[in-house]
Amino acid sequence: MGRARWAPLSGIAFAALWIAAAVLILVEDAGNSNDEILSYYADEANRGQAVTAAFLILLAVLFVMPGGFSALVHRVRVALQSARPR
Repeated sequence: MGRARWAPLSGIAFAALWIAAAVLILVEDAGNSNDEILSYYADEANRGQAVTAAFLILLAVLFVMPGGFSALVHRVRVALQSARPR
């Protein structure tokens, strides 16, 4: 698979990972006061959910977006080479 094909796939994977993390971060039960929020995150399951969401965001940024950036750099490099006078 060429570099040009990785850009759309990495964008789709980035969006999917970001949406999955956003769904995990949505906290309706945390409450409004500091004590309610602290007790919410004191629960191991809720804390694990937040850590999983943070990991998905990190995964999206570190491993998925460079594929799209690499394809963009390659396209710019090819365009600059073809625009160079001979």
